[in-house]
Amino acid sequence: MKRFLLTLCIALAGFASVLVAPFPAFAAIQPTSGFDTSYCNPSNFPQAGAGIYNGSGTWFCRPQGANQNCGWRTPSGYESMQCTAFASAGVCPANSTLNASGTCDCQAGFAESGGQCVNPNEACQAEDGKLKTVNFTLGWARSGAGVDATDYIGELNVPNMSSAPCVAGCRATFDQSGAQDVWRSQEPSAQGLYRISGDYLVRMGNVACTPGDQDKALDPNQPDKPCPGYVGTVNGKTVCVGTADRPIPPPQGDAPSRETGKPPDKANPSAGPKPESGEGSGNTGRGRTPTNGNGGNSGGPAGAAGTGSGDGTTDKPDDGKEQQNCGAPGQPPCKLDESGTPGTFAPNTGVKDYKDKMDQQRDQIKGAGDGVFGGLNVFFSAPPVVGCSPFDLPNEMGSIDPCAVVDGVRAVMAYLWAIAALWLCLGWIREAV
Repeated sequence: MKRFLLTLCIALAGFASVLVAPFPAFAAIQPTSGFDTSYCNPSNFPQAGAGIYNGSGTWFCRPQGANQNCGWRTPSGYESMQCTAFASAGVCPANSTLNASGTCDCQAGFAESGGQCVNPNEACQAEDGKLKTVNFTLGWARSGAGVDATDYIGELNVPNMSSAPCVAGCRATFDQSGAQDVWRSQEPSAQGLYRISGDYLVRMGNVACTPGDQDKALDPNQPDKPCPGYVGTVNGKTVCVGTADRPIPPPQGDAPSRETGKPPDKANPSAGPKPESGEGSGNTGRGRTPTNGNGGNSGGPAGAAGTGSGDGTTDKPDDGKEQQNCGAPGQPPCKLDESGTPGTFAPNTGVKDYKDKMDQQRDQIKGAGDGVFGGLNVFFSAPPVVGCSPFDLPNEMGSIDPCAVVDGVRAVMAYLWAIAALWLCLGWIREAV
């Protein structure tokens, strides 16, 4: 039973598709009030006669009261006759015809736009074959420092050179030269992320198109990427911070320079076609960055192009300006600016001051040591050890030679003193701890 119901549903769906498919949808255009000029010709007015219309005139229509007035212009002047054979009719716009339902259908190759039938490819035909620079959003990073740093979120979205993007409503193709420039914003968006974008050359086509999901990367009005974690503020800068429950996805793939073949520079152009003039029409980071904006897909602000590298590199000069290198031909000589350097260097004075300071510190250490070990002076004031020699007994009792024993006792006592000192130090350490 279930198999039968499933088969029946499939059959009904297929039958419905057959019924619907042959009937394309047309935008209904309402005709305007007036007279249909197609009625005003000699074949519709036999009473006019061939002698009146000599074939060289121009027929036209105009309303007169409740009737239709047809006329023609000839080299000899204007003549007309009143016609009552046809009532008022609706007039369809150019490039359309009146259908049986009383509305107008656009002819083949035309589409309805604002109540008119226009050629959708007309604007694209004027741009056909032109090269345009288009900015694509490649990804978003957590900082603007280190323009080629791998701190971007997830994977970079580098355009496919074999695709056909929809640029300004016209289908285009990449010229296969790859990225012309790659940029990283120095100002965060409202989500605390820094936009990474790239300029690519495309060749415009002559066919109109409607942007799809694959064209969001070149849409300046596309919402900026949201922060995967939490948005906060650090030192007055908006930041995107990850937490244990909402971590920031790690970067995937290679650095921007390896993905695009171009080392990134500091800027944030607006997504989409490069302006032909005005803000954003330059070639450097500052020239491509609008002065306004919020660090997102719409480009800008001016600070997104940076005010200094801070990473060992130098920002490019503005358009029409040359980077000044001292010592080069035509450039001023290199000079060392010593303004602000404190005093002059006197080596003898410096060495004496250093020696006096060291002596003062040694005296301070010596004084501190006397206070600690003052009670142990008795251990360091023992008489010096003299050499052993035999001695004579009184009353001619002979002599005694204890040297063999004394040297052994001295060796044993040396070890005992060392062990006692070690034990005493360990005791002090244990009490301190």
